[in-house]
Amino acid sequence: MSILSQFLPARLFTRTQKDTGAKAPLDPAIASPTKKRKLVDEAGVEVQEPSLPEPVTPDQKMERSSRSKKARRVMPELRLADLPEDLLRVALGNLSCPADLTAAGTVWPAQEQILEKKWHELYVEEHGLAPLTTAAAKAAGSWRELYKSKTLKLREARAAAAPGELPWDEPCQYELQVALSNLVGCAPAAMRGHGMCVMFLLDGSGSVTEDDFRTMTGFVSTAVAAIAATHPHAQAGVLQFSNDVRVELTPRLLDVPAFDAHLSAMTRMNGGTNIALAIQRAGQLLKAADAAAAEASALQPSDIFAAEHAVSGLEVEMGLEGSTGVPPPPPPMPVTSRVMILITDGRVDAYQAREAVAITERLADEQAGVSMHAFGVGRGVDKTELLHIVSACSGPVDPEMRYLGLRTIDETLW
Repeated sequence: MSILSQFLPARLFTRTQKDTGAKAPLDPAIASPTKKRKLVDEAGVEVQEPSLPEPVTPDQKMERSSRSKKARRVMPELRLADLPEDLLRVALGNLSCPADLTAAGTVWPAQEQILEKKWHELYVEEHGLAPLTTAAAKAAGSWRELYKSKTLKLREARAAAAPGELPWDEPCQYELQVALSNLVGCAPAAMRGHGMCVMFLLDGSGSVTEDDFRTMTGFVSTAVAAIAATHPHAQAGVLQFSNDVRVELTPRLLDVPAFDAHLSAMTRMNGGTNIALAIQRAGQLLKAADAAAAEASALQPSDIFAAEHAVSGLEVEMGLEGSTGVPPPPPPMPVTSRVMILITDGRVDAYQAREAVAITERLADEQAGVSMHAFGVGRGVDKTELLHIVSACSGPVDPEMRYLGLRTIDETLW
């Protein structure tokens, strides 16, 4: 580092006295004069104390400071061209502080590849590496931008946390962007551009708080807007589950304001967590929507009223009458892509977990093009069980990429 100090700002490679808390040694050149003390030798004879340098005047101090600052300003500009490339790489490779990396990126933009690798290492060290992370960095444009976004999100969570409590772990904007992109782009390539039907399954059980539930409905609102922007012919429905299942909205063409109004008015059911029943009922709704769409595509305009009543009849047969009001109009094209979005804490016992996986496997066998996504909300989210459920449905996106924690605290509750 002694060679590098001739070329580089010292802040990039050394800790300052402020960082370490160490006191600076007294500089004899600027030391204040002190009263002379009497010194004696071993025989008791008085000897002369060495005299200190003459004190520096305020004008001399100011002049020295000005020269020093000017030298620090011009030295990088004059000497960087002479710094060997391999030496610069070694120096940049030793950086580990966000402030140093930011400063280095400003001074040496040509070394972007090395600095990007260091930002990557710093992100993994502080926030970990999830399957979505690499895609999120690509969406952000760089690891530096992803680190900045994630760090700001964490600071907000820490500021909002009560004293002594852990902060909530929430995704940054780029992680959420990737999750939504996986959701709306989950249809196989041959099926894109055709009808998509999405079912949102919201956990309304007793282990979910009101804040958790509002996080769920808020995410559904965001997802519906994203789907409507990319799939104008898509349908979506909403159901809530606890011990039983309540159908909030049967599948219908997307009307974002109407969806938002209904989501805002939803109330949590409370009770147990029957994920298997929720998946089974959602599968029935997807199948009914598919049948209605296929039938409607073969009808003349004058027969639309009869088609609407046919959909209503299916609801009555399934015991869903009165839960949605007027049936939606039939979609303009058959449903070819089916998506289930499970939003829950995933906290179920072993039997219920096996049932949920079995129902999901049966659904995947019965209906082609079904994709399952899971989003964790709450304390002690059982990510392992949610991944088991998601993995039971194959799809073009890896199961690990079909899970994201929306608002979680990693706690062991049982």
